[in-house]
Amino acid sequence: FRAVLMCGSRNLELESIDSQNAIISAYSDFINSFDWPLQIIIHSRKLDINPYLKTLEEKLETQENELLKIQTAEYIDFIKNFVTLTDIMIKRFYISVPFDPIESKTEGPLEKLTSLVGKAPKKSIISEETFKEHVSQLLQRVEHTILALAHVGIKASQLNTDELIELFYNL
Repeated sequence: FRAVLMCGSRNLELESIDSQNAIISAYSDFINSFDWPLQIIIHSRKLDINPYLKTLEEKLETQENELLKIQTAEYIDFIKNFVTLTDIMIKRFYISVPFDPIESKTEGPLEKLTSLVGKAPKKSIISEETFKEHVSQLLQRVEHTILALAHVGIKASQLNTDELIELFYNL
């Protein structure tokens, strides 16, 4: 069972030294608050700026104020020149929150891996009651993760099915 959270971000360089230290300490507490693994995904891709430029050009055509028309045209030229010098990237941050029904406090990751090597995964059918229990436990982990991120000052929300499909398509 997995849930995927889309997370905001923070720019440490814009914070004071004291604030940076507090954020790093809160992030350390965040990482140490889990007894299950998390996967943090950073998705970077080039941003297509053409729709934005098209919108600006449409506004330029309808602008009646001559001074604003000149400034808009200069801004469009600036953006076009800037984009030719460097790629504009967009970064999105995600966290995958797992729940494995066969997790055990006594069996560590190495023992689990050793016991699974060479074995094909078994398909199992579980009851609806057991399924709901597992989903409930996953949602508790999701809630814990969202609250822990909030202490770091990062907003997070769980992706729904349509958002997951779009994410996987873009990846």
